[in-house]
Amino acid sequence: GTPRRAMHAAMLSSKTTFATTTMATTRGGASMAMSTGAGARAPRGALARRATAPTAPMRGVKLCASPRGGAVAVRAARVVRAGARKGGEASVDTVATLDVTDAEASKMTTKGGAFARVAKPLALGALGVASMTLAGPASAAAAVIPVAVPADTAWILISSALVLFMTIPGLAAFYAGLVRRTNTLSVLIQCFALTAHMSVLWMLCGYSLSFSTVGMKEGVVGLASFIGGLDKIALAGVSMTSVVGTIPEALWVLYQMTFAIITPALMVGSLVERMKFNAVMWYCTLWMFAVYFPACHMVWGGAGGFFADMGVLDFAGGIVVHITAGIGALVAAMYLGERKENKMHQGNLVLTFLGTAMLWVGWFGFNGGFAGAARA
Repeated sequence: GTPRRAMHAAMLSSKTTFATTTMATTRGGASMAMSTGAGARAPRGALARRATAPTAPMRGVKLCASPRGGAVAVRAARVVRAGARKGGEASVDTVATLDVTDAEASKMTTKGGAFARVAKPLALGALGVASMTLAGPASAAAAVIPVAVPADTAWILISSALVLFMTIPGLAAFYAGLVRRTNTLSVLIQCFALTAHMSVLWMLCGYSLSFSTVGMKEGVVGLASFIGGLDKIALAGVSMTSVVGTIPEALWVLYQMTFAIITPALMVGSLVERMKFNAVMWYCTLWMFAVYFPACHMVWGGAGGFFADMGVLDFAGGIVVHITAGIGALVAAMYLGERKENKMHQGNLVLTFLGTAMLWVGWFGFNGGFAGAARA
């Protein structure tokens, strides 16, 4: 903020409190501020002059008086603002208040050089106390405020669009070109309907069952190790300010939703020309609750997840998406039995080619976005 007036009236009571404000800069644009002082009056005479401390990295020192009394007290609080980072370093605002007794205050109110001689060491002392406070254990006042990084947010938003692009029209076109012309529209509608249906299902309960951490404890196996809770039903608790990593939580919900969309759509390839539309929708819906949501929670739910505690790593869905969808498609095909006619009739290979190209392009969002940051 802008600097306040330097000096205020002194000697308001038997014990006068002086607060020293020091502005300093650190690497990467981070700043340290040591302030406060309340209830001050307008400056008079020599007290209105600003005293500066030329010693690096100090940029300015100013004194103000407040009517509080008491012995010497030092207070420091730390706030880390990740949003103001530059070069990977967070800005740090350190606030410290120093109270001095009458004897010291009388020295500081003298005219001329005595004022600057007292102001400089006092300011440096305040900075030293604050530095020692920051190096020690975090106090109750300390708080880490996560802030979304614009670059990461933009990249995950693009990645979400790319993954959605893989399902409609990519995967839909890929499968539609491999079936008879009479079934082309049926396959397209199945993929499109699954996209809409899974979007609603994910927002209502899928995200909560997959990423809720209620009851999860690392190394402890319980119900919460296999399936998430209901605390995020209908995106409860997901606000404009909630953050996951360095992106808004709402965007993380959107990105993970695209994975929940394409996974059941992958199984359509084993069901085309063999199941009616209603049967496909019911099978994929039940499969999401029985397989996808638990698998997503156990692997990607974080510490306390069954597979996560075993050290299982899955980057971009090798387990959660492809293995589960492959097994689901195999089970469905085995249940349906052999086709009456095993000869394939490709309806439109050009459509299949275009779908393949769209899937290839979409992989940049599928894999590149899963790191959750543009700089990763």
